[in-house]
Amino acid sequence: MIYHNATKEITKVYVYMWLTNITLYSELSQNFFITFHWARHGKSFHRSGNPGYIIGKPVMTGRKVIQSLGIEGEVDKEAIEFDENVEEWLSVAAAKKDGNCDLEGNSGNSFRQSVTFREDRWSSCKVFVSPSNFTSLSTCAAIYKAVIRLLVGTVMENVTSAKELNLYVATFGNSKAEETGDWVQVILETVPSFVASLSSQSDDWTLVCKGIVTSVHIDIMFASVGSLALPQAKILGTVFRFGSPHDIVFVCSSRHCIHDSEEQHFDVVSSVSFIDVTKPAITQFAEPPVYEVKLPHDFFYPFFSNSALLRPSSTLVVAMLLFHKCP
Repeated sequence: MIYHNATKEITKVYVYMWLTNITLYSELSQNFFITFHWARHGKSFHRSGNPGYIIGKPVMTGRKVIQSLGIEGEVDKEAIEFDENVEEWLSVAAAKKDGNCDLEGNSGNSFRQSVTFREDRWSSCKVFVSPSNFTSLSTCAAIYKAVIRLLVGTVMENVTSAKELNLYVATFGNSKAEETGDWVQVILETVPSFVASLSSQSDDWTLVCKGIVTSVHIDIMFASVGSLALPQAKILGTVFRFGSPHDIVFVCSSRHCIHDSEEQHFDVVSSVSFIDVTKPAITQFAEPPVYEVKLPHDFFYPFFSNSALLRPSSTLVVAMLLFHKCP
């Protein structure tokens, strides 16, 4: 076991040996294992590739921040801040054992499934509501916010336009936090919004919250780059596509059921697709070399009687006539 502090030095080395007895003329096999560990305190984590993504590894995400260097005359730098806990990277809502969504833990963001590279997925869970969730516009707004947290976590809070979404995806599995060019911003196809003036409607038999988004689809575009012998997977872009808003309707079993304890549910759906946009490889060959052959000026000297005048010799003329007359 080798402990190191990144690029500076190896701090300590532990060697463990297991001894055993052997007999004469018996077969002997030995196994060797080497592991590297950080010398610093804290939990280390594995990246998702080096450099390209590895199939089945989590897709890295983070948010852009401004790092203040604290040095006079130095300009503050942009960097990507991401959690070392891979469960906090890109994820989708998952159902608990009973099929319900997790709305209680960590603001509805605790029980989730990580989005892993090149593994398409579809998940669904149930959200239960009671008549008390339809009493006012504010209760409908609470349903809307809870569902958005289930779909994409807390990144959509206070986002009113696509440019405001501070969520970035690492293009490579080992993208560095200080290299912001190796991260791409997530694109929002549409920004869901809750229109309070048109959100609640009820009568004696039905309770309605209007304009609730209950699904999201995530498209992740990637390509294989580099050499043909060892291509590396690179993420080129990520798009969040929210489903069309629709009405959440609670059907009462009796008239004026606003105080009943009966519950009904609706489904929250998340899906992820990986799209390979690699262009076909084009085999290219080097151009053949051009040979420039230059002959000396007296190369045909034996066939000419006078090289200066370039007159053919009489022997050459006779030989050509004989060759012409031969059948």
